[in-house]
Amino acid sequence: MPSTTLVTQGLDDAEHRRLLLNAVQDLPGIDHVVVDAEHGEINIEHGRLLSAEDIVQALREAGFIVDE
Repeated sequence: MPSTTLVTQGLDDAEHRRLLLNAVQDLPGIDHVVVDAEHGEINIEHGRLLSAEDIVQALREAGFIVDE
């Protein structure tokens, strides 16, 4: 299963982490999401039909700034 690691800002409180998880978990093919708030990293295991670009777009639509 593919894994994508992204870096974003704004994970310093529980509400932002909840918004991030909601945005990502609604995508088809998401298997597992780990958020490292201290380093601003998100590791996402997903199906092959979901691309990193799809994940980045969903996060941006939820208001997050994603470093590529």
